[in-house]
Amino acid sequence: MPVERKSVLILDDDPEHLKIYGWLIEQAGFAPVKCLVRRSGPVFDRDTAVDLVLLDYVLNCEVTTPEVALTVRSLWPGVPMVLLSDIHGMPDNMASIVNCFVRKGEPAKLIAKITDMLGKAEAQPVGGEPRS
Repeated sequence: MPVERKSVLILDDDPEHLKIYGWLIEQAGFAPVKCLVRRSGPVFDRDTAVDLVLLDYVLNCEVTTPEVALTVRSLWPGVPMVLLSDIHGMPDNMASIVNCFVRKGEPAKLIAKITDMLGKAEAQPVGGEPRS
């Protein structure tokens, strides 16, 4: 019987970033759930099972990133949330909302953090061979 993969909701306003991070998440053994943040904000499928949220910090939309994060918290309480950005550290306005911060361009660190937060021993390292 196949093992059900943990799902990672990816929120970003750039379709190319969704594609890249979706591929990265999938290669690590998780199930990516992509959500394009449109100008008016994200549209969530409230029935989607989510085990972790990966949220881009700079969103080109009418709602703020903290507002998006708080909406996520209300829909999926207790689900860990990772903030992803090009900036060099956790923004003050997000520190009390998200669980951690990972800088873009560090895929191994991102996957290690997701794996640690989900406790998924069977996750695969980026570009690595499957574990037996």
